[in-house]
Amino acid sequence: MNLQQASYILKVYECGSISAAAKALYVSQPALSHAIQVVEKEIGARIFDRTTVPISLTYAGERYLEAAKQLMELNHNLSLQLEEIKKEESGRLVIGVSTLRGAVFLPSILPEFHRQYPSVEIKLVETGSTQMEEMLLNGKVDLAFLISVQEKTHQIEYLKLCKERMVLYAGKNTDLAKRIPPFSEISIDEAKNETFVLAKKGHGVRSMQDHMFFELGMEPKIFLETESVVLAKNLALSCDMVALYPETLVTNRLPRSSIQESYYFIKGEEYTREFYLAYKKGAYITKYLAAFCEIAQNIPFHAHPLVQDWAEDGIAKNYP
Repeated sequence: MNLQQASYILKVYECGSISAAAKALYVSQPALSHAIQVVEKEIGARIFDRTTVPISLTYAGERYLEAAKQLMELNHNLSLQLEEIKKEESGRLVIGVSTLRGAVFLPSILPEFHRQYPSVEIKLVETGSTQMEEMLLNGKVDLAFLISVQEKTHQIEYLKLCKERMVLYAGKNTDLAKRIPPFSEISIDEAKNETFVLAKKGHGVRSMQDHMFFELGMEPKIFLETESVVLAKNLALSCDMVALYPETLVTNRLPRSSIQESYYFIKGEEYTREFYLAYKKGAYITKYLAAFCEIAQNIPFHAHPLVQDWAEDGIAKNYP
């Protein structure tokens, strides 16, 4: 359906005659009549009953005009949307993030972002961090959350969000929990006699664990290995074992008197990881992509400043 032809037919119907419509459209009457004939030939039916005054629609004409109005409305809406996109008030932002990290970062970023850009569609690509750089370079994602980039790619811009320590969760009946107040800073060798629940090889946390054990010459007792650090933590707590866990995933914000979980901060700068928000250099940076980055950089992504304050205040020493 040709939009110009459709607008001509609508105008003829509104004006009640071809001659009146031709004047309103600033076209000649023969040109307008020819345009109507072209459409009638295309659909194989007459659109107007020319025997009536004012001119009226045939049944085929009614169906045609109904569809024409819908098409013109769609075209109008598209024009408005494209105008918004030109102003960068709407669009789509494709974000690459692991499921666990998305649960940490996105609830802090998206409320403010959605307030500023309610018409921007968010699409998540949830996969492992190791695949994110390639997806950025291939244009499959606009932004990606990355962990501990060892060798930075010159084609990618990295915005540092935070540094993360590892914590060691310990069941309440472990020797470690009985000897040392929770939320203390410890060396991993304090847990050398404990039984570990480990992340499987290939997991970022497992790489950190293996490095720790190698540096200290430890050969830990292992209960089992799992793909899920959350499962590792929960098993350690329920089975009176220990498990290493990323600091930013800690979610316990219970009142002081209600703390059920015991964990310890691992000493050593070499046992920290850095988090980045990244995008491809040279890519067009929309206003909303820049806003997302700014919001993310202004949020203090730290695990439990309250818990750390409690330990500094000596509260951990009184923990039962």
